[in-house]
Amino acid sequence: MSLDAPSLDSLRQQLHDLRQALVDDDDLRAAELVRAYDLDLRRYVADNGTDARAALDGLLQMQRDAIVDMRQRRDAAFRALHSDRRSHRAARAYVRAGTL
Repeated sequence: MSLDAPSLDSLRQQLHDLRQALVDDDDLRAAELVRAYDLDLRRYVADNGTDARAALDGLLQMQRDAIVDMRQRRDAAFRALHSDRRSHRAARAYVRAGTL
């Protein structure tokens, strides 16, 4: 979150930075950017209302794209975790079967 009043350009840059953090697998940075973006977007709307509705449409599409990226990362992490758990269960089963 910046101390200056947020602009549409600064909000776009925050979304760009967020997507780059996702590409870089920098989850901590991505989380910080999401929090800052949320606060700045709320400030922008509070300061400008919905008068900039057309301009906000482009920002909304960028936001949707970032959400798609985050969901894909979440789903990939879930699949990896699930696969890892399955491998551990199988390994334990083989160990138990070998010791019977």
